[in-house]
Amino acid sequence: MHRKTKMTLCPLLALAACALLFFAQGALGAEYDAYHLMDVSGARDGHTIAGPQWFVTYWDVNGLLRTRGAPLTTAMDAYAHLPDRFSSIRIFPASLNRDHNKIQSIFLVNKADQKAAMDIDFYNWSTLIDPTSDPTPSVMADIEADVAEHATQVTPSTPQSVESEAALSVDVTFRAELADYRSTMGYLTFRQSLNGSRQSILIPIVVADVYDGTAADESLIFDMTVVDSGGGLVTRKKFTWGAEPDNPKTQALGNFFAIFPADAAIGYNLRTRVTNRTGTSYRVQRYDEVISPDSWAYDLGAEEISENLPASFQLDPLSQIAPGLVTNYNIPIADKLRLYSFGDTRPADLTLTYRVIGGMTPYGETLTNGTIENPYTWNVTAFQMKFADQAGRTTQAEAAAADDGNTEDEIAAEIGGTPVMPDITYAFTADNIDMDYYFGADRYSAFMISADTAPAYAAPLAADEVPLLPLRVRIRLSKNNPLISAKWNDAAAASDILNWFTKYGALWLRSPNTRELDLNLFEAVVERDYSVGQCVQAFVDDSYLYLDVNVLLADAKSGDSGKTAQFRVVEDDSVPYILVSDGKADGAWTLGFFAAKNTSSLPDNNSNNNTNNSSGKKGGGGCQTELFSLLLLVPALAMLRKRP
Repeated sequence: MHRKTKMTLCPLLALAACALLFFAQGALGAEYDAYHLMDVSGARDGHTIAGPQWFVTYWDVNGLLRTRGAPLTTAMDAYAHLPDRFSSIRIFPASLNRDHNKIQSIFLVNKADQKAAMDIDFYNWSTLIDPTSDPTPSVMADIEADVAEHATQVTPSTPQSVESEAALSVDVTFRAELADYRSTMGYLTFRQSLNGSRQSILIPIVVADVYDGTAADESLIFDMTVVDSGGGLVTRKKFTWGAEPDNPKTQALGNFFAIFPADAAIGYNLRTRVTNRTGTSYRVQRYDEVISPDSWAYDLGAEEISENLPASFQLDPLSQIAPGLVTNYNIPIADKLRLYSFGDTRPADLTLTYRVIGGMTPYGETLTNGTIENPYTWNVTAFQMKFADQAGRTTQAEAAAADDGNTEDEIAAEIGGTPVMPDITYAFTADNIDMDYYFGADRYSAFMISADTAPAYAAPLAADEVPLLPLRVRIRLSKNNPLISAKWNDAAAASDILNWFTKYGALWLRSPNTRELDLNLFEAVVERDYSVGQCVQAFVDDSYLYLDVNVLLADAKSGDSGKTAQFRVVEDDSVPYILVSDGKADGAWTLGFFAAKNTSSLPDNNSNNNTNNSSGKKGGGGCQTELFSLLLLVPALAMLRKRP
């Protein structure tokens, strides 16, 4: 990624007291107001710039995690009292032992090339908190700061005696040793000695060094996940936007296939994480309302977050996509957000497009070979599909009269008979999976569909009718899988996960009925003038690679001369589906799926997510669909939009 190292300096808030007084003015109000984190980058377009900023996360008297900027007062036992005045952190002896408002962490955001400072006052003044208490004896107190890759300085640098009802001011400064745009964690160590009793308290501090500018020069990082109503993972897309050459204004997230009962609402949520390493906040709002993020988080690794810091916290909603942090949104995919830009004379909107494909009613439960304790390597869902060009038509005759080239006719021409899907009462169960079929030692995440067709239909099919079973198949490969283990570190940096995977592995099909044996699905798709990405979805989550594909499985033999099995790509409302005949019309659906080495040399960019085919073929119907466009983030602000 291009990183711009030449910075424009803005006035340095080097005097900590002045800086914190500024922030104190922005933080005054109700005791539990969340902190409003503002822009750090230099002034532009009339924006008000706050400069370096601090806030703390702390537990309030009700046990809720809060955020607050200056003013802040804390007892030496790492408990905080928050008055409505004062411009600095105030440290009190541990003997006062406040039992609420415990500090959890401290955050500083600053431009990477500048020094930031904080003024900390040690107060030996018990009557400020408890007017009925006796004055405390003198206290020896000091503070130490240690943050990786930062030069820190504490003035005075040695312990000082703080007399009763007196104060000691200490300046703590931070400056990054490298102009790198990221967050680093360290600790502030508060130390004191009272009546021979010594105490040291470690409080985590996160320092975010940000780029002095906008996403036009330092990319924003997007991580978008779709989850179902039970929190199950549907799909995921990660990408950066802003600084790349010829930066596209559109990112295609592909098709989201919603397999839901016909009478149920699609309960999918879009969870969006935006990492902002610039000093500019981005707005996701209308003029008359604020679209509030779900939460904010530190831009650190999972191990640091889990051990020392909150996984997430709340800021003032006006902070939006704040400098130096990760901002989380959790929005139902049916929501429509209309957001408006301001200020920037050269807008550069980002449009995110995706499509929700409904009209799929599942036959029973999703089947898998794993448990929570032993995660699955594959799962499969069978579903009844309602072709889009059949919507509103009650008979086959009406459908044929309306469109001679509809999806059903296209499938019928390929498999030599009218496709008929099972009754909706059909239960797709574990009995339909052959778990003992042997594919070979170098075949991974393998399973065999072996389902009799007779139980799927209330009455025998006519001679010209062919049983058709739509399947949603997911292959899941661990980062330790031999196919990808040696290259896994490259996956995190890959802008196109599927294109990365096709260099090493592929999805394969096998039917015991065929003479063709194994078939490389990736190669077969490309041979039919489609890109792999039109028919296969891929993403990485945690330590696993996921590959999703929709297959229409026909109990039929091939109509091609000299062939037993058949492989085609058919479209329904411009959405491609894999059509496979299993090689024999024997009253059973029989087809195996597995991952193995890719023996083909596929061209780059074969995995684009464009849902329009490149062959010029006509697409048949689809399912009940909704099309949304998400407008997100111009350099001066964020835009997030879906439209029907």
